[in-house]
Amino acid sequence: MDASMPFLAAYGTLIIFIISFANQIGLPLAGEILFLQLGALVAGGKLSLWEALLPPVLGTILGNLCLYAMGRRSGLQLLGFVSRYSLEPESLGSETKRRFGRWGLKFLLVSQFFPLSWTLPALSGMTRVGFMGFFAFSSVGALVWVAAFTAAGYLGSHQIDAIVSGAIHLIGTLGGVSVLICAIWVTVKLVRRQRILRLHHRTRMSPERLKAKLDAGDPVVIVDVRTQEALSEFPFVIPGALVIPAEEIDGRRHEIPPHQDLILYCSCRNELSSARVALKLNKEGLDRIHALEGGIDAWRALGFPVQARIPEPQRS
Repeated sequence: MDASMPFLAAYGTLIIFIISFANQIGLPLAGEILFLQLGALVAGGKLSLWEALLPPVLGTILGNLCLYAMGRRSGLQLLGFVSRYSLEPESLGSETKRRFGRWGLKFLLVSQFFPLSWTLPALSGMTRVGFMGFFAFSSVGALVWVAAFTAAGYLGSHQIDAIVSGAIHLIGTLGGVSVLICAIWVTVKLVRRQRILRLHHRTRMSPERLKAKLDAGDPVVIVDVRTQEALSEFPFVIPGALVIPAEEIDGRRHEIPPHQDLILYCSCRNELSSARVALKLNKEGLDRIHALEGGIDAWRALGFPVQARIPEPQRS
């Protein structure tokens, strides 16, 4: 028998609750393997069904509630902090946001089965999803998630030792390779990020300088490169700005007039999306490119005007 299973049987509900809570708030504790083991213990008569289901469900629900409260209370500050140091600042949880936007609260019923499941409770708090609706759907989702793996462990109880031991052995074997690949990937990303930021800091323009140019009637081209999600959250732009999200820049390059000062802005704290687009356009021959220092948030903080974004016609 796997060494952890007698431990679970002996110490029971409190340990299961703590592990489930910690797993839900983002710690890498492989909750699914725990639930498989709980199912096997139920099949062997060492735990009752309620001891196997109730503690992990309650731990998961408590984790969800903490994340929801964090998102509701300080989600924007937390997102800003994470974005500041992220390698992909405007894509954090983008797939989760897309699914949540499509399915709404119903996605909470299955969100535990997807990567980065902790982002959805925080996102629900940030977007002011009603507490009772969030609590009901997330609680059912927690029960479905725990019950699915516990049932699998119960049905496969005779093979659970081999399954768990094999999973642990596989994790150990692949761990070194995964760490090496991850280290290489992070190094490449950091080198590329620093290169982009060095170019960016040499060419960025302050909001005050841009405002002075607009007031003086100087010919400038302003491009809003925020993602579609960011545009949906704040559907206002600097007056006269073209709206070309960073992900669409390759297909819409022809819309940007050449031979004029080009000002790019986004909504991430370090203007990394603007810097990336600037680097790409610079390689295509545009040279008078500037990123707006502080992005749209710095422009708004100074009380400078914005205008409602005019929805664009659907492209065929």
